Order: sequence, then structure tokens, then C-alpha cells
Amino acid sequence: MSVASTDLGQPPTAPTGPRCFVSYRRSDSPSAARQIADALTARFGAENVFFDTRDLRAGTDWHRDITERVNASDVIVAVIGPQWVAIADERGRRRVLQPEEEDVVRTEIEAALRSGGRVVPVLVDDAALPARDVLPRPFRPITTYNAVTLRHATWERDLEALVDALAVPPPVEAPAPAALTAPAEEWEPRAGGPPESHYRRIAKALSRGMLVPVIGAGVYSPAQAETWVPGSGRLPNASELARALSERFGRESQSADLAEVAQQVLATEGPKPLERALRDLLLNTPVEPSPIHHALARWPALLRAAECESFPLLVTTTYDTGLERAFERAGEPFDLAVCIASGNDRGRFLHIPWYDVEDRAIEPIARPNEYVEFPIDDYGDLSRTIILKVHGGAVHDAPPGLKVPTGFLVTEDDYIGFLSESPAENLVPAQLLNKLRESHFLFLGYGVREWSLRVFLRRVWHDGGPGATSWAVQAGTDELDDDFWRTLEVERFDASPVDYLADLQQLLRG
Repeated sequence: MSVASTDLGQPPTAPTGPRCFVSYRRSDSPSAARQIADALTARFGAENVFFDTRDLRAGTDWHRDITERVNASDVIVAVIGPQWVAIADERGRRRVLQPEEEDVVRTEIEAALRSGGRVVPVLVDDAALPARDVLPRPFRPITTYNAVTLRHATWERDLEALVDALAVPPPVEAPAPAALTAPAEEWEPRAGGPPESHYRRIAKALSRGMLVPVIGAGVYSPAQAETWVPGSGRLPNASELARALSERFGRESQSADLAEVAQQVLATEGPKPLERALRDLLLNTPVEPSPIHHALARWPALLRAAECESFPLLVTTTYDTGLERAFERAGEPFDLAVCIASGNDRGRFLHIPWYDVEDRAIEPIARPNEYVEFPIDDYGDLSRTIILKVHGGAVHDAPPGLKVPTGFLVTEDDYIGFLSESPAENLVPAQLLNKLRESHFLFLGYGVREWSLRVFLRRVWHDGGPGATSWAVQAGTDELDDDFWRTLEVERFDASPVDYLADLQQLLRG
């Protein structure tokens, strides 16, 4: 049949299949990776398989080239051999063995996680899938995917089964709603919310790297009249947490002021019972990231699509890890800056970088004015997102071996002491402080009535209002809330933060 087709002048049918990208380390598994690439090529065609030594174009920007190739792929095959991760010291702490390869492999994995393509770890040469907590942070999400093992004794059969599995397309996801894909010229905000001019101003500030969202406990939007209890699937707001602490320690206080109640517990019970109760109430029960967390985690992709050169600094006043986990699920890198609220380093900040090729120890920042290790250039542009946790709390996926002495910044002593009495320049690293003072603020789910929540902002703003126009999005507020926001020189919109970010995302997509 093929001879007849050729005689009639018709070209033979080209192999078809998914577009595959083969990621591997040359110092680890080059032979196995080439055999996998050859098998994929034989099945799906050379045009559908990327293998670096064969397909990287000379004279191009390798970082951009690899990112574009990964984004265009349906399947990313991550070949993991026995040296992909190696023992680094006697404690069993592990890191990537070849630092000179790190940028290439990390670029491939990060792009794969962001692209939404199918990531398939393939274990060769008796390798095992590494444990999550021994990997550098950029590689940890890969441990959540089902791995395929190619064994020596059954190599051909296993390889054929892998290729067959990749040939089967994954279930087709439902298309995005039309509202999320409408071009900008067809966009208009929902009735009753901020005007279109406001959204366009916000979009411009974000694209220029001049917008800092400030996130409060209100990002977990409860149903009307719902009473918070541990395990309810969301975090408590400040007044709910104050009530829970009073009940936990059998106190008669009717105060809804969290700092006041926490101070009373500290005075009568001591610091350890207070911290234990806070961890039990806030961190022991898993809480899913809120829609607001997920919306913010999509911002970096929208900024890249618009070819913007700066990414956001996000400030959170909550103690949980919802924002970090949302970014991880979106495949977005981020640095953490966490305020330490206990121990000898109380009041200092801890910088946990997304990745440090030199594997330096992570220590409290003793000289904030001299510290310049955040991914912020001389113009104030961020090369990746930074999440600033100003009240301490939990740290998601800390590097191996790091004991994070953060604690909870929650009592009156905490705020009156080292936050209000010490100049901000002695606490907040200069790179972050300068960025905060040069930017617009967008408050989302932020409880401005709590005086303790205003302390940090006043220190940042030199005890006055913000240096640039700032906005608050808060539903169901009253005249007292308006008075507080006016005192801070912040314009408030009575709108749901979830609806607000949905409208903003629609504009940004256009």
C-alpha cells in the first residue's frame, strides 16, 4: 500500500502524536535520555520531540529557547537517574549535584510546571523518586506526579509501555468561560463595583511593578452568618480568633480585639500555651487556598504574557500558607520574607529564596540596610514574586534542615514593642522598605478596625499615609470602616474582593 501511495505521488503519512520535551542531566542519564528520545521520535516524528543536543539552535538565547519549547510541548518527560539528586553531607541533606547544570534543568522544570503541560517523571538506572523535603524548592512539585520506572531487565517492554501511555491524550478540560477570554475592548466591570477607569489604573500600576496587594484574613470569604470553628475549611478573622482564644482558656472576656485577648492569655498562661493554642487553631487543620490566593497566583503569568519586566511584592497579614501553596500549584516561583516573632531574633526578617545555587545558610537579616539578596534590581523591579509575611506564622516548604523561629506576632506587647518603637529601617530590609514606600497599595480582605493591623503600615509610611494613591476593597463595611480608611488616606470600594479580582483578571487577559 505504501508503494502504491508513493507511485501516485502522495507523500507517506507522517507520524503524529503529542509534542514531547525530554529533560535530563548530562552528568546523570544521557544514554537513557537519548534512548527515550529516539523511541519517542520513532513513534511521533522528529518534529514532535525536543532533545537538546539535537534541537537547540546555535546562536539563540538558550533560556528563551528552552522556555518556548517547553511551553509548546504537550508532555514534558523528566528523566531522573541515580545522580539527579546526591547526598551532600553526613546528615543526609541533599541538593543537585552539578551547579553548572542547575540553571538549565531548573529552567526546564519551572517552565514545565507553569506551562500546564503533562509532566511525567521517568526513573532510570535503578533511581527512586526523591523525597520532597530533600529537594531544592523549585523541584519539589515534581514529586506530586506519578512516576514511570524503566528497568534494565525489561527495558524494551517498559519503554514501549511509556510511549503507548504518552500517545493517549489526557482528558480534555472544559474551556474557560467566555468572560475570562474576552478581549479588553469588549470588557466592562460588573455593575455596582469600581468604575472602569479604576481598573485600568490598577492594571497600569501592576504592569509597572508599582502595586503592592495587602492581604488580610478576610480573603477567606465565609457564608453569611456562618460561625467559624476549627476544621470549617477557612481561617478565622481577628475577632473570631479572639473569641476562640477566650473559649480555649476559659476566659470571660467579651473583647473582639485579638491583640488584647492574646495579651491577657500571655499574662495568665505564658508564651508557650499561647503559641500552642494559635498553632492548633490556625495551622493544624488544612485550609485550602482561597479564590483570592489563586487569582493572585495567576498574576505572574499574565504579566509575562504582557511582556512586563517586574513581578509583584505581596504582603500578607495572615499566619497561614495559603498564598504560598497557591503559587506552587500555579508553578510560579517566589521568595519569602518572614517576620520573626519569637526568640532572640524577634523583629528581624528571614529571607527564604526560591533557589540559591551556592546553598548558603538561611539566617535572620541582622543588617536590613545592607541586605541586597532579594530579587529586586536597582530600579525596584522584581525578577520573581516576593511574599512578605509581616506577622510571622507558618512557612510552607522551608528548605531542608532549616528551623524557622517565626512564631506569631499577635499580642499588644508585640505591636507596641518592636514594631511601633523601632524605626522601620531597623526592621524591614531596605530593598523591601523602598519598594513599599514607592508603591500603591491594594488592600484585600484587610481588617482595618484592628489597631494592631495598622501599626506596621504606619511605620512603613513614616507614621502618616501612603506616599502614593492606595485602595481598599472590602464588602459590607460601614461608616466606621470608612473613617479608618480615610485616616489612612486610602480610597475604599464596597465590593467583594473575589468579584473585584475576577473583573481585574478579565481586563488583564485582554
